[in-house]
Amino acid sequence: MTEGFAASVTTDICPQCGSPVALTDIRCLVCGMTMAGQSGRSGPFSRRTWWFTLIGFAGVYLGTLAIVAITR
Repeated sequence: MTEGFAASVTTDICPQCGSPVALTDIRCLVCGMTMAGQSGRSGPFSRRTWWFTLIGFAGVYLGTLAIVAITR
């Protein structure tokens, strides 16, 4: 009776090692691959995270340009 339940829970397969992975798992228990973005799971980063990262890199770049311009 528990075999049917286990089959319904582990319906996803790890693309790295091929072992069954529960839909609620974030990582594969065998190889440790992150399952984010696979089979309907949310991705590792949201749009907000990407925008903050982009703004941060632009700030560092502009800050570096300002320092170079001031020292010349």
